[in-house]
Amino acid sequence: MSVGAETELDAVGSERVFPTFGLHQTSSDGEHVLVLAGELDLGSVSRLGEAVANLPMNHTTSLLLDLHELTFIDCAGIEAIVAIQDLCSQRRCGFSLVPGRAHVRRLFDLCELTDQLCFRNDDLRAAL
Repeated sequence: MSVGAETELDAVGSERVFPTFGLHQTSSDGEHVLVLAGELDLGSVSRLGEAVANLPMNHTTSLLLDLHELTFIDCAGIEAIVAIQDLCSQRRCGFSLVPGRAHVRRLFDLCELTDQLCFRNDDLRAAL
């Protein structure tokens, strides 16, 4: 599933382009991989939540959120990722993250979450 840029007309009739959020999902042998692209923010976290809600999650599955294609993340995106980790924990589903670009990783550092989340090494992305 991928989501493209959305447009609408503003009050004076000029077209405004909203940031793009993309989500690509694969599943194999009990591992669900969600590759997030573009901007994960207040306007897009519901799409991520819907995708996660539709995944079968239990002690035989795991979820990997791949952040390497994110260009932006805000506090709503961080909060959604923490909530997804909590959901996985409640359902006894494995959870991990492929770290994003330096400016995306920095927000996790600033929120002091780097040690509380399970980040995989970037090199593992090549095997996906």
